[in-house]
Amino acid sequence: MIYFGRTFFAALVYATLFALLGACGDSGTDKELDSPYTEKRTLSGFVQKGPFSKGSKISIQELDAVTLLPVGEKIEGTVLNDEGTYSLEFSEFESPYALLTAVGTYRDELTGEKSKATVTLNALVDLTARKSANVNLLTHLEYLRVLYLVREEGLTVAEAKMQAEREVLRAFGISGDFALAEDLNIYSNGDGNAALLAISVIMLGGLEKDGESGLPFGLATKNDDGEENSKLAERITDFAEDLESDGFWKNGRTAANMADWAVEQGLNGKFDSFRTQVVSYIDSFWWKIYGFDACDSTLDGAAWLNDNPYSANRGIYFICKNGKWIPERTVEDGKDTTDVKDSTQVRDTTDVADTTAVADTSAVDTTQVKDTTSVKDTTQVKDTASVADTSGVTDTTDLSGLSDFEKDTRGLACQFFGKIEHGVVDTNNVYFCYGKEWKLFDGDENARYYKMIDSRDGRIYRYVYIGSQRWMAENLNYGGEETYTWNDARSACPDGWHLPGKEEWDYMFKYISSSSASEMDKYGFATIPAGQTSANYWTSSYAKDYQYIFSYSFQFSNTGTVMNGLLNTTDRFPVRCVNDYNPSFACTDQTRYETINCNYISYLVCADSGWVTMSIDEYNEFKWTGAVEGKTLWEGSDPRMCYVDHAGV
Repeated sequence: MIYFGRTFFAALVYATLFALLGACGDSGTDKELDSPYTEKRTLSGFVQKGPFSKGSKISIQELDAVTLLPVGEKIEGTVLNDEGTYSLEFSEFESPYALLTAVGTYRDELTGEKSKATVTLNALVDLTARKSANVNLLTHLEYLRVLYLVREEGLTVAEAKMQAEREVLRAFGISGDFALAEDLNIYSNGDGNAALLAISVIMLGGLEKDGESGLPFGLATKNDDGEENSKLAERITDFAEDLESDGFWKNGRTAANMADWAVEQGLNGKFDSFRTQVVSYIDSFWWKIYGFDACDSTLDGAAWLNDNPYSANRGIYFICKNGKWIPERTVEDGKDTTDVKDSTQVRDTTDVADTTAVADTSAVDTTQVKDTTSVKDTTQVKDTASVADTSGVTDTTDLSGLSDFEKDTRGLACQFFGKIEHGVVDTNNVYFCYGKEWKLFDGDENARYYKMIDSRDGRIYRYVYIGSQRWMAENLNYGGEETYTWNDARSACPDGWHLPGKEEWDYMFKYISSSSASEMDKYGFATIPAGQTSANYWTSSYAKDYQYIFSYSFQFSNTGTVMNGLLNTTDRFPVRCVNDYNPSFACTDQTRYETINCNYISYLVCADSGWVTMSIDEYNEFKWTGAVEGKTLWEGSDPRMCYVDHAGV
């Protein structure tokens, strides 16, 4: 298929316009007509990490419209003031694409001090109908990724810029449909501008302080030759190169270092002068790195342990309070943190402490009291340890009316999701706290569990990460149904989750290098329920043979795992749901029937109702059904590929 870009259509318009003018004007005058990009034009904007300093260098150079390689002369200028303003005049650009490059010092976003070392920032811009473009950290971090997507994966520049921007934002735990990076400004209001400022601040995090420069966060250091360089510049380069080929930032150690710094700075009030949304994005970043969900009303009072292996704050409990995760105590302080999480218990202890006032009889005139033995006896109250120590007191509470479960969990405080305790009566029993109630637990006590709430009935489920997938770690129980027919199972999962196809099961097996239940259970899957020897789980995959449908299930047992094909079955099996994969672009009228192939295990289809997750078999049937209905779905092209990251994106 021949592609006609903006240059072709712009040239066509100009040619038509001048042909009409020529027909009406003096035909005896010969005049060479300029290309729409050869006329003198001016491009202005801001250069920002923090704002670049007056005198910093900035240049613009034309990029080839196909290869995006630099061509022609580089036009140079300087930043006009300490607000980072620039203005460049240029001509003779035939391509609509250009590279802006800025080199200079800048004002630090936190301290306001001028950096000692220089930083280089790039921005790839489409000059079509554009009079301004900003150069900032986001334009730079996306630059190499944009080039890769255009050159290696065949995306248009517009598509590549949209995808690369989303991938950079995702690395910082930020999501949203924002303007192009070159249209964002750290001084302006709006969520996109707040996201840019948050990223600019986060990138400072955890850089070592250099004593000679006196600047915070190691903005300038000296190399072996005594020349100034920037640790920040090294970090920026490392990030961009890491993101280039697959869209993922994989430096967990640096991310944890930055997250630890963000926690410390936030607690010390260093972010108090920033807009609320900026602080929210900074918080979202370190929550993501620590593996925390957003602190909302559903988690209020919950305590989660930071177990990031690279974090200096590893082993610290964070409590969800008023929309923020607050560090409280370490594992070494005691495994039972109910005193921290249940504020009512903390307040109640003041009543015991106040009994010391009873013991203080110094203000009592005992000369007026004939029998002072009662006063002497109050010394017993003075020793509150005897009050707290009930080990020697026989519990005469009548337990005859309680069930075994109630007896076994009696006295265990269930205040936050994920707390695990052993039974009071039978210590072999293990219980998992779902925030308000205990349930018998047959998972792995060492696994990390996350909470999912079914919006249909409010039921809480635990789920686990296995590779890039998020699997429910217990069986679906909707409407009191614990087993389902295959037809019912296909639509039984909550919104945002789906019945996995056999390819998705295979993907998990490959990740853990096994299909055995025992290996799956090491990730917290709890494959075979306690007391049973095997378990069957439905898949959404099937095969058709004329009027017959063979639906597939996986059967796990202590002797191995097999996949069964069942003919027109009405058998009932449990269901485990897997989280939907997040698309990299919006489902609109313009993208209707486009598909995303996620790791060759599942498809996302932009259908009339929005994004729909399909197994390979479902997708193949949908594709042909769509063609029969006269819909031109993909014009014979292969669906675009995506790779699912740890967050399911």
